[in-house]
Amino acid sequence: MLHLKSYCIKLGIAKNFSKALKLCNGDFIFLSDQDDVWFPEKLQEMIDLAIKHKTKYVFYNNTEYCNSDLNPTGKFKMEQLEKYGLEFVQGCCTMIRKEILELIIPIPSRVAHDSWIYEISKAIDANIIHKKPLQYYRIHQNNFSKFTSNKSLSIGNISLNKRIKRVDVNKITDELINYSYKINILIKRFDEKKSLLIELLLLDNLREDRLLKQKKANSERIKNINLSLLKKYFYVTKFFIIGKYSDFYNGYKSFLKDLFLVH
Repeated sequence: MLHLKSYCIKLGIAKNFSKALKLCNGDFIFLSDQDDVWFPEKLQEMIDLAIKHKTKYVFYNNTEYCNSDLNPTGKFKMEQLEKYGLEFVQGCCTMIRKEILELIIPIPSRVAHDSWIYEISKAIDANIIHKKPLQYYRIHQNNFSKFTSNKSLSIGNISLNKRIKRVDVNKITDELINYSYKINILIKRFDEKKSLLIELLLLDNLREDRLLKQKKANSERIKNINLSLLKKYFYVTKFFIIGKYSDFYNGYKSFLKDLFLVH
């Protein structure tokens, strides 16, 4: 099990996680946040899942929200993220086979470790998401303000209209630029580690064309949302009609967000 707190020297987040992962030598590596609580069956169920799915290398389990006193809320992280049209990218719910570490580390700077691991596993179809909750995700003041899906537990569900108003063009543009930056690094890493993909029988799973199409869609979306108001409505609507929002983003939710962005 990897607990990063023991290794938090002043290297920065990416290098800290890279160093900690490199120090692990077990067959399965579990990532753990310091304030989460695992259910007794978590380890065995996740290892059993890996034994059942021998061609998968990254595994995720669901998690139930609880308060600071460990009182469960009856709400679950996976379902909350789906409600907001988001993918289940959750570092503290991750288990990794040691064989894929060579592909993961070093973790690039400017890229979150959980996002990096998820994008790698998704691009080579190497992950499994276990919908059963196997731990508590503790909600307290320190993490309320960071995540919309967490905040909705304390103040009720936030309307789509309110979520749209919180986003501006610059924020969406920066997110898309960073996503394309990550894609460039992913493609480079897959090229450098082609022999490992062959060894793990994953080369045929690699969808580099999908990554390139995603990068192109990011550029088109940035261009569209930065147009004048009338042109933006036309091109954003066209982008939606030809299916780009459903293919690469969160469908109609991303479409409405772009359509009504605050300039």
